[in-house]
Amino acid sequence: DVARAVDVANMVIESGGRQTPIERRESLDGKLVLQGADDGIEDVRDGLGWTMVIDESTGKMSLTGAGDGFAIVVFGACMER
Repeated sequence: DVARAVDVANMVIESGGRQTPIERRESLDGKLVLQGADDGIEDVRDGLGWTMVIDESTGKMSLTGAGDGFAIVVFGACMER
């Protein structure tokens, strides 16, 4: 699981017992754009910046993240709880 809970109201993403703050939120052309940065594991140089885009009508999601010499792209879907 990439994220178990995207809590836009509280500006946090929760996954695997960890929380990552959502630092920016914007609605644009029917999409919810969320952005932030995560330091990763303490004392490991694995931090990254990320952007998540959620289609507000379908829940389809794409997530990109980039750090030192690596990048990830994830596709999925969000469901309302």
